[in-house]
Amino acid sequence: MNRILYSLCLLLLLLTSCNKKEPDKVEYVDEMSYKSTYYSSGFATEGNDYYYINTDKGSKVVSEGPSVPSRYIVDVDARYETMNYIRIRKDNEAGIESKIPDPVIKNFIVKVYDIGTKELLKTIDVKPLVENCGEDICITAYDFDTTLIEGQPYIIIAIRDVVHSTTEYKLTKYKRFCVNLLTGEYIIREREPSGFKDLRYAEVAIFAKRWEFFSINSPGIHYQEKMFVHNMNYWDGCRVIEFYVKEIPINNEKLYSRFPTLKAEVEKLKAEDNNARINLVLTGNPSYEEVASYIVEDGFEPTFDGMRVLGNESIDGQKHTVHSAEEWYKYYKYYKPEELDWSFINPILPREE
Repeated sequence: MNRILYSLCLLLLLLTSCNKKEPDKVEYVDEMSYKSTYYSSGFATEGNDYYYINTDKGSKVVSEGPSVPSRYIVDVDARYETMNYIRIRKDNEAGIESKIPDPVIKNFIVKVYDIGTKELLKTIDVKPLVENCGEDICITAYDFDTTLIEGQPYIIIAIRDVVHSTTEYKLTKYKRFCVNLLTGEYIIREREPSGFKDLRYAEVAIFAKRWEFFSINSPGIHYQEKMFVHNMNYWDGCRVIEFYVKEIPINNEKLYSRFPTLKAEVEKLKAEDNNARINLVLTGNPSYEEVASYIVEDGFEPTFDGMRVLGNESIDGQKHTVHSAEEWYKYYKYYKPEELDWSFINPILPREE
């Protein structure tokens, strides 16, 4: 009888422990990784425009490192844990009490290369900088930018304050952990105004309608699904065209004459079946037509004639078919250059001869 009673009590204890909510690291802490493998880079025949290549033969997705126009390519190799602030907030609102493990940085190495010589200039271990900065912070970045602070180039890493339990959750500020790429020193800054990056993206949003752009400019050629055009958020007049190696134009005389070392590198990567991402950086505030001229194959004069602004994105709620990029932006309601905070935008560092 005592043995039966003991067994029942043990079973009840096990069932109770199964139902009890224990701190679960998987729920509140996510693992992040970022590895951009620098392959090569080079300048245009003249001026400050340049390209750089990241590669990862074993992966379908290639992460690109940021760059500092027109001086440096930045390579990032990082594995770190970040807090799932959305889940923490939801459990806080639901009244669930749970402790949260501190996120861990496993490794965070930044390498700096010279664009022209391809020489490795500096290697920075960011992990001890964050861990010993004296603030209880968590890396939240899923990609990286660069900026200029008092004339010095920095990599920008997004951070927030650590939350140790669901009960103490509050809306913590987004901040920036900025590491000097030349000295390895760091500073912590407040983030740019909310909506800053959206305004920067709006300046090149016309290229987001890739299927439409390519159906007009390259009939019969499958449009580049992963090609992407964006502004460099913190640099004045810099637009980047990102291609996977299989998407870059095969025949574009302007592209390959301006960047004479690029053609051979593209052909070598294709021959090796090496998956790579090519970043073409155009400086000096290039026009939409100038950007487009590097995207299409020879034989097609780039045009925006026939592109549309849909009703949900137009200033008057109506659909408009336009004849130029300038007209497209006349109707595009998210284009608001007058609202951009220029204090966060810097002049480039000109190419060194």
